Amino acid sequence: MTDEMLHAQMAAGYAAQRLQIAQQQDKHIEHLLPPDLQNSLQHFMTAREYTAKQALSFILYQFFGSCSRSLR
Repeated sequence: MTDEMLHAQMAAGYAAQRLQIAQQQDKHIEHLLPPDLQNSLQHFMTAREYTAKQALSFILYQFFGSCSRSLR
């Protein structure tokens, strides 16, 4: 097996694993957020190809980052 083929196999495996994790995270979010926030988060995740964890981390960082700047 060539290095390129091995790399392609590994990339496909990682992509499948990422999809599975994203789907599991989405199921957990459904129970934590009201429907309107869930829809907004799902749109944000889809538009940026983020997982739920990445999207929430980004949103919280932006919110708390802007709060700390306004206190200066």
